[in-house]
Amino acid sequence: MGLDVNTFMSSRPLPIKTQQWRHRTIKQSPSRLTMTSYRVSPELILDIADHCDRATLRTLMQTNKDINALISDNERSIVTAKLKTYLLPPLGEVLSSEDERRCRVTGRLSFVTIQEMDLRERRMRSILDNSGFLLTDDPKTLGLTVHCLVRFKAGLKRALYITDRLADLETRPEVLHVQNKITRRLSSLQVGGDSVGSAVDENDLDKTEAFDEDVMLQHDAEVEAQHSAIMVHRNLQFEMIHELATLDIAWLLTLGEGATKGCTRYFDKMYESDPAGTQYKVVAFKEELLRKGSFILWAFVRGVGPMDAFAKKILKQTGEEIMGFEIGQHHNCGLSLVLHQEMRQRILDKIQRKDPLFVDEAQEELGPARVMAEAHRMIGKEIGCKGWHGYNSIVYPPVE
Repeated sequence: MGLDVNTFMSSRPLPIKTQQWRHRTIKQSPSRLTMTSYRVSPELILDIADHCDRATLRTLMQTNKDINALISDNERSIVTAKLKTYLLPPLGEVLSSEDERRCRVTGRLSFVTIQEMDLRERRMRSILDNSGFLLTDDPKTLGLTVHCLVRFKAGLKRALYITDRLADLETRPEVLHVQNKITRRLSSLQVGGDSVGSAVDENDLDKTEAFDEDVMLQHDAEVEAQHSAIMVHRNLQFEMIHELATLDIAWLLTLGEGATKGCTRYFDKMYESDPAGTQYKVVAFKEELLRKGSFILWAFVRGVGPMDAFAKKILKQTGEEIMGFEIGQHHNCGLSLVLHQEMRQRILDKIQRKDPLFVDEAQEELGPARVMAEAHRMIGKEIGCKGWHGYNSIVYPPVE
């Protein structure tokens, strides 16, 4: 069935590129497209759907049932075209950033995925263009020219996209398999179920003690199960970091450095009352940014209500995790450490290609400062500012 051109062209204005394309088409066949009775082909509708933004697409679908059905039937191909417009399209399914629950968006090639990618894109632009958290709202603060700042923000945005990819690895089949096993295992340990803790008589001391033991067993099982799922996810994140280009690693280190400084400014007054605890939160924020992506940056900087509460809670938990590692309670599975080690290894490999006899057993030659200095050098070259020495060299303005 044909679709009337006047019906959908009265909706919201199309993007400039689509308007230009449509204008050229009209010029090529004015006698047909200017006719009121002309029926637009499905191919033309789908081509417009491929190129217009999501808001325009939604308006287009609301025009009439024929257009809605046509677009819905071709959802996968339209989404495939739209995903190519993002800086780094998702590698698989994505996590929702709508709220702190971070539900899995089922189906990579769905309009819901595009909705999530649009949300992330808008939040990134807002943080980078209109927020002083990373000091990217004014070139003077970072000591960059306008041109250099544009390139610098583009690099930070790419780094944020990479952190989102790291976070989205939670939707991989390997992680989902472990999570399903956890669900089945915990269901067999439910207190009050058929397996354990049923029919407890509170007046019976023996049964009460058995009930308490069952509760402890269930809690221990939950902790163990959650740790198993986290480690599967973490190992996938480690693998992705190992496969990144060296420049991308440098951008991630720079993003982490900027986030650390921004968080330090945010917690400035808290350092006076609890310097150690506050520092753990700052380090935790950098770690969580790598783990959870742009979502946690938004939650921390702009989040309100439950999202703000979630950000504060997760920083406290991760801070305690880091503290536990430092006192030897558990193994460090942090992405910050792996990222630094990967950059160090890249630098070492480069040095040894020039000098095969070079050895740095004590890691004194390639300590943290040297590694970050090399990252700064790479970023400075990339943005066209050889004088770039990282966020730590910036004299920060006071927090208003």
